[in-house]
Amino acid sequence: MLLAVNRLDEALREQTRASELDPFERPGGVGTVLIHRRQYDAAIRELRFRKDARPQDGAVRDRLADAYLYSGRASDYVNEIMNAAADKESRAAIAAAFAHKALKGVAALQLDGIRRVAEHRYVSPLALAHYYARAGQPNETLSQLEAAVTERIPFLIFLQTEPDFDFVHDTDRYRAIVQRIGLPIDH
Repeated sequence: MLLAVNRLDEALREQTRASELDPFERPGGVGTVLIHRRQYDAAIRELRFRKDARPQDGAVRDRLADAYLYSGRASDYVNEIMNAAADKESRAAIAAAFAHKALKGVAALQLDGIRRVAEHRYVSPLALAHYYARAGQPNETLSQLEAAVTERIPFLIFLQTEPDFDFVHDTDRYRAIVQRIGLPIDH
C-alpha cells in the first residue's frame, strides 16, 4: 500500500523488514520496491541474490528481467527472458527478434504473443497495457489502462510508480486515469 501512495522510502523499509522476517514469502519484494524507486542496480543485485537462492522462482526471474530492461541492459534482459522461455522455438524467436530489431523487435514479438493469447482467453487490460507500453504505443497503452479502470483491476493502485508507464505520465489521458482511480497526481 505504501507503494500505491508513493511513500517509497517507507515501502522499502517495511518490505526489507518483512523479507528479513520471512525471506520466502515474497522473495522478490525488496527488488520490486527498488524497481519502483528507480534504483535498478540495487534491484538487480537483490534479485540476483534471490534468484541464486531459488533459481526456479518465476516471479523473481521476471522482476530481474524487468530490472535489466529498465536499467538499459538490453542483452541481459533478453538473456533472462530467453532462459525463462518455455521451449527452443520461443528462445530462437526472441533471439531473432532481438538480432533484427533490438528491444523493439522483442517487444513486438511479446505483444503479438499476448494478443494471440487474448483471442482465446481473458487477459487483463493492465497486462496488455504493459505490453503496449513496452512496444512504445502510447494510445493503445492508455486505451488499455482506461479499460483496466473500467474493469477495476486492483493492481492499478501501483500505476504511478510502474516504470512501463513513465512515458505517458505527461498526457491528459493519463492524468484523467489517475484521477478516476482516486490517486493523487504526483508526476
